[in-house]
Amino acid sequence: MTGPDGLLLVGHGTRCARGAAEMRSIGDLVAQAAPYLDVEVGFLEITDPPAGVVADRLAARGCRSITVLPLMLLGAGHAKSDVPAVILEARRRWPDVEFRLGSPLGVSREPVELLGEAALSAGGAGLPLLMIARGTSDPDANADAHKASRLLAV
Repeated sequence: MTGPDGLLLVGHGTRCARGAAEMRSIGDLVAQAAPYLDVEVGFLEITDPPAGVVADRLAARGCRSITVLPLMLLGAGHAKSDVPAVILEARRRWPDVEFRLGSPLGVSREPVELLGEAALSAGGAGLPLLMIARGTSDPDANADAHKASRLLAV
């Protein structure tokens, strides 16, 4: 008998305890919304647990299908290289488990509107906004960062 499907939410990682706690809170919310999934959070760097260790935990608990979802806005190096590397390594360790890669969050109106609302609630109405995006040496990420800037300017 196999266990439930697994969902590994992958964050970048941070030195900020609040940022790591927020990522874990997202995992808790997803687990509550989808009780039929075994949901865990892992990180690529700085913060524990590492995503590969979490993939192993899900497989060891009996998940035979695990979706790995990068919770990153832009599809740059981490989402295009590092998260797929976690999956390739996990597949070598767990050949009987199906590992699937989800897409990064991407830029759409809803999350950008939330970002704009947060800037306004922090007292940013009428002030210039400087948007800085990491990963912008990647052409796709650069285009998405530009798109997000345009949406915020509206």
